[in-house]
Amino acid sequence: MRMESPLYRPTRTVWRLNELLLSDEPTQAQLLEQLNNYFTENDTEEISALTLWEAHKSVLRGLLIRISAQKKKEAQRQMTALAEQIATLETLHKRTRQEEHYRTLLTLRRQLSDLIARKHHRSIQRSKAFFYIHANKGGRLLARMLRNQQTSAQTGRKARRTSKAYPDYRAFKTALHNAVFPTAIPPMEHTATDPTNMGRKSQRIATGACKDTQDISTMLQRTAAPKMAATPDPDTSSTTSLSPS
Repeated sequence: MRMESPLYRPTRTVWRLNELLLSDEPTQAQLLEQLNNYFTENDTEEISALTLWEAHKSVLRGLLIRISAQKKKEAQRQMTALAEQIATLETLHKRTRQEEHYRTLLTLRRQLSDLIARKHHRSIQRSKAFFYIHANKGGRLLARMLRNQQTSAQTGRKARRTSKAYPDYRAFKTALHNAVFPTAIPPMEHTATDPTNMGRKSQRIATGACKDTQDISTMLQRTAAPKMAATPDPDTSSTTSLSPS
């Protein structure tokens, strides 16, 4: 049982011309012969010039597809035969150690290498053309290149630059400390990415402004003294109001 989505559309293979066929002399002769026969047989009054011109493209395309398929089968057949001959000669050369077998073996290997290189030549050309067309354009190729550069540029270390990375948070902490300690303690600087470092750095700043813990306590008492003096004592105010004049 096979299930398929109604939205599925099979992909169509796009035929592309193999440029190597145009440099092949037998193929050129077949193309010229086919063109002459086509225009001789179809150049009549019943067929318009536009139809005649558009149809000849399909004829040439079919001929090129047929020639390409034949060459592909022939090359595959030659590669299979060469591989079998090379395997046989390798076994024979291991037993006899003759120079003639070795020279024949080198010739067959060279022929097989040429066939493999010819087979992959078109793929290399298409890859070069793809990179030439899409190298300076935004697309998947550029995205992959930038992704690789971004991965290689990552060091794995944390960047602790509070003046650049956290300007708003630093301004908030500066205003907060200026409100609590107007003149004694400078504003605290810390790293939001490291809570432990925040405590250590604030402690260093505080101890740098005040020499020891006694100075810190004295400073806090002096800061809080005006507030305490401004607030009347409930017991004292009530006693004063009840005393006779």
